[in-house]
Amino acid sequence: MNETDKVVEPLSKYKILLSLHYEIIMMSILIVFFITCFIGKSSNLSIANTWLKNNQKFFEDNYAHLGGEREYNPKKGNLLIKDNYSTFKFFASGRIFLNWMLVNIDLKKRQDLLSILTSIFLFGEKDKVIYEANLSLVNEVPAVFMICKKKDAKTHKKNYDEVDLF
Repeated sequence: MNETDKVVEPLSKYKILLSLHYEIIMMSILIVFFITCFIGKSSNLSIANTWLKNNQKFFEDNYAHLGGEREYNPKKGNLLIKDNYSTFKFFASGRIFLNWMLVNIDLKKRQDLLSILTSIFLFGEKDKVIYEANLSLVNEVPAVFMICKKKDAKTHKKNYDEVDLF
């Protein structure tokens, strides 16, 4: 028996693992993908429910109808409307001089592995809460209300004449 035969024989034990290295890498990527998906979905839902829990008393005190249903029933279910795994909506109505209020909760895409990697290495996405309200004016008094960053105020005044006028 030769010296080279002794060296080749122990390597043949690992030959099966070496031939399956692409499959092993792909399976590990799939496992990481599914773990990220489930943890990200539950994390975004937890953040949205925490926002609702912190603000629910304010909305109950100031609005007659909460959620997507016409009649408010807190024991009937969740008041958040889920558009997708990272976007939630909350609807409130029944206040004087206000037809409705829609709150959009846009969270990071924590369930998406590619989005997580791009936010780490390239640019970071932020969680946002956007409030939309439809005013119902009785006498239709002309009014303009604008909230913006100080650096954008000059541009908005130039683009919208009524902001500069009032």
